[in-house]
Amino acid sequence: MDICTSNDAHFEIAMAAVEAGKPYDVEKPVTMTAAEADILAKATAEKGLPNMVCFSYRFKAAARCARELIEQSFCVIYFTAFDLFDLFARYTFSSSEEAKDAHANIFDCDLLIIDDLGTELTNSFVSSQLFLCINERILRKKSTIISTNLPLDRFMETYSERTFSRISSNYTIIKLFGNDIRIQKKLLGGTKA
Repeated sequence: MDICTSNDAHFEIAMAAVEAGKPYDVEKPVTMTAAEADILAKATAEKGLPNMVCFSYRFKAAARCARELIEQSFCVIYFTAFDLFDLFARYTFSSSEEAKDAHANIFDCDLLIIDDLGTELTNSFVSSQLFLCINERILRKKSTIISTNLPLDRFMETYSERTFSRISSNYTIIKLFGNDIRIQKKLLGGTKA
């Protein structure tokens, strides 16, 4: 069961799913209070039901762009940086057909979105795979959106001058800034931003 209703209805619907013995996923926030979340978690565990919490990116600029392109029949693939490099590792170090197919799609899709670059564990493998991905997509004239919180100098240190050169000479860099909404919500009591 996919629960994507108004936030105040999540608890009641999720509990109904649990009582019916149905697996469910629910958008954030799971419930409106910690007490409701505890009740739901315990009931779900007692029944041994699969469940997950989703976070919808429908208001994020990259997600809105992706939606518009998908509606126009373009192929768009979204990865967190962690998941992208995990796929590259599975492709490189295993013989999984699924990983091979997904790997090919990374280079062929019309738009690749790499979200939160810089949050993954970075090493020489990750740096080389990022360069390969960026360079290959540039050569194929495919669009890519990269979101990162890294300042430009730190980006260059982390991923190499060569990768930074490809990005800075082939991409439009847009700096978005503002107050951290998570901190604002915490300071304002958790409900308002």
